[in-house]
Amino acid sequence: MASNAAVHRSALGGRGPGILTGGWVLCGLGIILVALRLWAASKKAGKLRWDFFWITLAIVWCIASHACFTVALYSGIGNHAKALKYSEIFNALHWVWISLFVGIVGGVFSKFAIIALLLEVQSPNAKKRRFLLWAIGGILAATGLTQILLSWLKCEPIAKLWNPTLSGSCPRALEAANFSYFQGAINAASDIFLSLYPITIVWHLQTSLKVKIGFCALMAAGAIPSLAVIVRTTQLKALSSSKDITWDFGPFMIWASTELWTVIIIGSIPPLRPLFLRLFSKVSSQVTPSRGTAGRTEATDNKTGFSMSRLNKSALEKKGGFSTHTAQVIDLESDGSTENVLANDHLARGITVRHDVDIETGVATGRPSDVSSSIGQGR
Repeated sequence: MASNAAVHRSALGGRGPGILTGGWVLCGLGIILVALRLWAASKKAGKLRWDFFWITLAIVWCIASHACFTVALYSGIGNHAKALKYSEIFNALHWVWISLFVGIVGGVFSKFAIIALLLEVQSPNAKKRRFLLWAIGGILAATGLTQILLSWLKCEPIAKLWNPTLSGSCPRALEAANFSYFQGAINAASDIFLSLYPITIVWHLQTSLKVKIGFCALMAAGAIPSLAVIVRTTQLKALSSSKDITWDFGPFMIWASTELWTVIIIGSIPPLRPLFLRLFSKVSSQVTPSRGTAGRTEATDNKTGFSMSRLNKSALEKKGGFSTHTAQVIDLESDGSTENVLANDHLARGITVRHDVDIETGVATGRPSDVSSSIGQGR
């Protein structure tokens, strides 16, 4: 009897521990990636872009949502209802609803961050396309707010939402349930659209096929959260007729949490790509065997995006001589924005410009002595 009582007093159980661990792993990864974005942006002069503003708001609301979900898990979500007290069941459902409502806001803000990023790379002259992105953001905000209001106000009194034993009724329950399917469909469609939209921007640029495919693949990964939305939405009907609500709410919340965090995680990968390239290039340069100054310079050429020709030694030895300096015009020392991917056509093709430099004065003289493209030379 004593052991059974002890089990009943332990609200965290069943699926709860596994859900708790997996959820905080996703949460931690999302926090790390957003922190890297903000850190990278702080290293570049100028003001922060709108996508940084929205992703910061999103991560704050998502952390708050996950904290509420954690309380719900410790109150009994994921555990069988028969192992819980009535007070634990109602308290768990209360925190689940709060987590869902806060998470909807966080999800909308994370989509705003993606839209803001696309607006940054979209041509200012493409007014119709920019309006379309704004319209999608407005639809997401409207459907999210409507879902919160319908679900929160569907019962009278409001507390009957998580405590069905209270006297009263839920006159708007059917409308809230039907709108949940609509809101899920809107979220899934927007995830797919926003992930494929960059293809229409990048594909017509005069840049290498490798750059086009790489950038589009990074952005297309944003369609993955739509799978979580679809699975989560299909579980709504089973929840409405559940005989073990705390147990059945577990899988639903797994997919809701996955949807929330994968939007932030995958949406942060394209802006961070240049930062990762810079870090990996530094590691590669450190492990590359030393072959003298020229060897280190050539090794840097292929790994960091910068190319430097060897100085003309005989010219350097002559007073007032000239030397040729070659630099590949591409910058990996950015804050991680995708503007580098969508740079001017001649930059994307890796054009190199050579200037004659007076060694004594260090001043470039005359016009460029040679202009060539690294295409064909470096491959």
